[in-house]
Amino acid sequence: MRISTKFAALIAAVALMVPVGIAQATHETGKLGAPGQICKPLRQLQKSQLRDFRNQTPEPSNADVKAFRQTQHAAYKGCIKGAAEARTDH
Repeated sequence: MRISTKFAALIAAVALMVPVGIAQATHETGKLGAPGQICKPLRQLQKSQLRDFRNQTPEPSNADVKAFRQTQHAAYKGCIKGAAEARTDH
């Protein structure tokens, strides 16, 4: 369980850094600058991270998986918020 907690913390830290770089690189009006479009790569990354997390040995408990998904969800919400704020800053 200790490894799972460290892994989740690492994922959360990376997830919070990704949106800023993406938002700065793709900030423009229209569809490409939309928060959902900006955070789409993060969502794809989270799917593979969840799959890797579930395939660990020993297999994580359902509570560990739920906590990991909540961490991912919070990171995605942070991405959306950051992208929305970056879009309205100019």
